[in-house]
Amino acid sequence: MTAKKELRKKLLEELEKPGEDRYVDCDLEIFRNVTGLPEYKKARTVFVYYSVGREADTKRIIEKSLGDRKRVALPMSACVSAPCFAEYTPGRLVVSGRLNIPSPAGDAAPVEPREDDIMIIPGLAFDAAGYRLGRGGGFYDRYLAKRSCFKTGICPDRFFLPELPVEGFDVLMDCVVTEKRIVRFS
Repeated sequence: MTAKKELRKKLLEELEKPGEDRYVDCDLEIFRNVTGLPEYKKARTVFVYYSVGREADTKRIIEKSLGDRKRVALPMSACVSAPCFAEYTPGRLVVSGRLNIPSPAGDAAPVEPREDDIMIIPGLAFDAAGYRLGRGGGFYDRYLAKRSCFKTGICPDRFFLPELPVEGFDVLMDCVVTEKRIVRFS
């Protein structure tokens, strides 16, 4: 097993431990830190995932973004040839794909990020250099390799690690936000 796979397995086990209610306060502070970023405030479109399970919660970020009259774009699980995002309309989510991730309905308008947009990126862990360890599908690395926007990783502080195993295709974040800190890399 590769170093990434081993670490991913260990972190998933840690994340899924029963009775872990400590993430509720963590999620609120991550929300406050993200929505306090100057890059969030100036963004016209917020690219974000719709959190499931014990991922860092993004539902408050989505609600605030809509309340702030920002366009919200979520990853589309229906994209076949390449990763893509589409505009989110409240009440129009479908759950599909191998991870059962909620995404916009199939007729939602595709959205491409601009340089002044912000993308909130999930990760099992992030490191002090700005790298991320995801769930292993490569969606965000493939997507971000060809696009410019402000890339913001979010995770509980206990999953902000000194160093992660890195491969040549891994994309650096511009910023990582936890409940305890905001770390900028650019």
